[in-house]
Amino acid sequence: MSGFSEFVKDFCIVAVSGGLILLIAPCKAMKKQVKFIISVCTVCALLSAVISVSADLEKYVRNIGAQVETEISGVTEDTRKSLAEQAKKNMERETAELICARYGICEDDVYVVAEIDTSNLAAIEVVRINVFLSDASYAESVKAYTTDIFGNAVEVLVLQKGSGHKE
Repeated sequence: MSGFSEFVKDFCIVAVSGGLILLIAPCKAMKKQVKFIISVCTVCALLSAVISVSADLEKYVRNIGAQVETEISGVTEDTRKSLAEQAKKNMERETAELICARYGICEDDVYVVAEIDTSNLAAIEVVRINVFLSDASYAESVKAYTTDIFGNAVEVLVLQKGSGHKE
C-alpha cells in the first residue's frame, strides 16, 4: 500500500509542477515544448509505477504459492477422501438430474453410480459411469448423452434398473 501512496504522491507532484510551469511559460512556442516535457514526465511517472509493481510481483506470487502449499499440506488424507466421496455423490446426483431434464424422465426412474479412482488423491479420476433406467427404451440415447457429458475418457454403461444393481 505504501507503494501506491508513493505513486500517487509522485504523480501529483508531476501534475502540479507541470501545470505551474505551463502557467509561467512566456510564449506559445515555449508552451508547446513545456507540454511535451510534462507529457514525458507523466509517462515516466506511470511507467515507474508499473516497473515497481512488476519488480515486486514475483515476490507476491511466490508468497501466495507458499501459502497455498501450507494450506494444502494441512488437509488430512481422510478429509481428502471425504471430499472426493462428496464430490462423487454430487456428480451422480447432477448427472441423474441432467438425464431426467433432457429426456423428461421421473427422478425415481434414473439412478447413477460413478466409479472413481482415488489411488492418487491429488488427481482423482472418474473411471466409469453406470446409469440405471426403469425404461430401457432410452438406453442408447442416454448412453450417447452421458458419453458426450463426460467425454470418451470415461466408460458409460446404461442398464435396466434392477439388473445387477447393488444399492
